[in-house]
Amino acid sequence: GCSMSISENYKDISSILRTDITAGKAFLSFIDMSRIAVCIGIPEKDLILYANDTFFTETGIDESGFRERGFTLLAGIHPDDIELYRSTCIKAVSERTSAELRYITSSDGSIRWLRLDAAPADFLTVNGAIAATVHNITSAKTLEQDMEYRLERYKIFEITTPEVLFEYHPAEDSMTFSSNNGSKITRTVTCEYMKKCKPGLLVHPDDIKRFISALSTACAAPVSATLEYRSRVINSTEYKWCRTYYSSVANKLGVVTAVFGRVQDITAEVEKNRDLMRRAELDPMTGIYNKTAFTARAKERIASAGSEKSVYFAIIDIDNFKHFNDTYGHQTGDKVLKTTADMIKTHIPDGVCGRFGGDEFIVLSEANDKGSPSELFEHMLGCSCCEIGGSRCEVNLSIGLCVSDKRTSYDDFFREADKALYTAKKSGKNRVVMSHI
Repeated sequence: GCSMSISENYKDISSILRTDITAGKAFLSFIDMSRIAVCIGIPEKDLILYANDTFFTETGIDESGFRERGFTLLAGIHPDDIELYRSTCIKAVSERTSAELRYITSSDGSIRWLRLDAAPADFLTVNGAIAATVHNITSAKTLEQDMEYRLERYKIFEITTPEVLFEYHPAEDSMTFSSNNGSKITRTVTCEYMKKCKPGLLVHPDDIKRFISALSTACAAPVSATLEYRSRVINSTEYKWCRTYYSSVANKLGVVTAVFGRVQDITAEVEKNRDLMRRAELDPMTGIYNKTAFTARAKERIASAGSEKSVYFAIIDIDNFKHFNDTYGHQTGDKVLKTTADMIKTHIPDGVCGRFGGDEFIVLSEANDKGSPSELFEHMLGCSCCEIGGSRCEVNLSIGLCVSDKRTSYDDFFREADKALYTAKKSGKNRVVMSHI
């Protein structure tokens, strides 16, 4: 090879490499075309002979700043990484080596993580020269540090929380549950987790699709979310309502490697909310649906009704109800309302029953083999009574009934039943009038 003297002038060295050394010229032509960040230097003299444009881009050190620092190998190196950098460069004189280092950029002083891959510069006759490529790994390093932070936080949380924690590894399809009972941490590992997530085994059959969908989404890309479902994770003998908070983490390539989370028992919360919803839907006097709740439930029932059965809709009015209040008092009137509601529920246990307001009740159901709807309500007329002052007092009812064998809207049902009720009232009360549409 050719011999060369080391000049302190950066451009002179670059020129010599490009024109006087055949191997050096070929090498530089290659790295310029490949856009790899490359530098050539001599560790013993703490001197860089050459650095291409990509080197300055990757390190964040502009060429003028590099020149001002005297073309030193240490230009831009974070103070805490100087010793590592020096030892890596010295080692590279005789063998290939690499290191991950921090650089301080010239523009704003921010930190960049770079991986240095160095080896002897055998194409030069200069003793002790090395050639190195530089790769910006800031994003990957930040992700790695974030993962380490999350893992550490997870370990601390595992020790302190009474809730069930889990970590799922998609590559192995393994799920690890850990729980802290106050004295020790218990871990349970389930292999082939997805396969075992069949309806009834771990997750409630009605919730399994949502659960699998959420877990699959978390395994596809980093995400943080919550999910409410029923599971046997907290209690293996029965389903409990759970609220799961979970996050997935990915490796340097963006591939999700794990899903971490915690499982909170919200059974009491769900039951409390359901109880509040039930109370909001029920008429406090009679215990059946109020007008708003009945309307919603009746529309749902109509929408889901099959075409093979008739559907009937009835409006029931207590005749002369004011008489009970005026004669016996409002407490007796309340008792009449409650007794009538109980009688309706007894005769139509599968129906949707509600108090429309005052002394009116509404019912919707499907016909069955036990008799026609008109026969059912005729029978109710004879059973409607209430005990008042130790004596049984008959309660007369006027009933407007609408029956339909085809798909009919709630409004049409209500309109026809209301017309039938009006006819029953005008015809002498205490009777059933039926309309068929």
